[in-house]
Amino acid sequence: MKEPVIKVTNLSKRYGDIQALKGINIEIMRGEFCVIAGPNGAGKTTFLRILYGDTDPSDGKIFLASLSTPMGVMPQEAGLYEDLTVWEHVYYLTLLKGVKNCKENAEWAIEVAGLERVKNRLIRDLSGGYKRRVSLAQALSGSDDLLLLDEPTSGLDPEARKMMLDSIKDLHKKGATIVFTTHYLDEIEREVNRLVIFNKGEIIHNGDKKDIMDRIGYDYEIETTYEEGKVKSFERMNINFSVED
Repeated sequence: MKEPVIKVTNLSKRYGDIQALKGINIEIMRGEFCVIAGPNGAGKTTFLRILYGDTDPSDGKIFLASLSTPMGVMPQEAGLYEDLTVWEHVYYLTLLKGVKNCKENAEWAIEVAGLERVKNRLIRDLSGGYKRRVSLAQALSGSDDLLLLDEPTSGLDPEARKMMLDSIKDLHKKGATIVFTTHYLDEIEREVNRLVIFNKGEIIHNGDKKDIMDRIGYDYEIETTYEEGKVKSFERMNINFSVED
């Protein structure tokens, strides 16, 4: 039986008068591929930031299981040392994690992130898509157990998005637990075990993604309409996907 790698109980976060998270309860099991979806301002990023220690909760409890390697984190805006080469950046951050075999770990992360042909280039000279891949390599290097990825494909063109997703799916197949936030329904693929939908700081769907995806289909960016706490529709541009009760 799988054990929870993350267990969150009654988690809340307030910024002054703004309630960013309201009584979140969730378990994420070891080896799961969990996608967290929802509109802007739903609380997805705040939830991940609390998990990786970038901000403190106002209330609640968080349990993180013992990990074989340090947690890998890819925030929306990862700080990159742009005067370093890709190789130098990933290698030095691997050293800071204190893991063994830093050189081998850095080489592996660069390969998985699709950066082999640019590894000797300065980061400042890379396109936005390649910089996102550097952020992924930074998260992966020395960290192949639990990965928290906040909108890793944001701002990427279709080809770069596909490469990023393929890399993440390969990591999951090798046993990594993935927690992944997104706005894109087409990223909720077969490999995903769990779909969690946030709205206004609350979880309104948490379970097998097949249940909800069978009703709305697999397409495009999430825009949501809610009624009495239930998802009523998903919309992108002028296309609507109704959700029947």
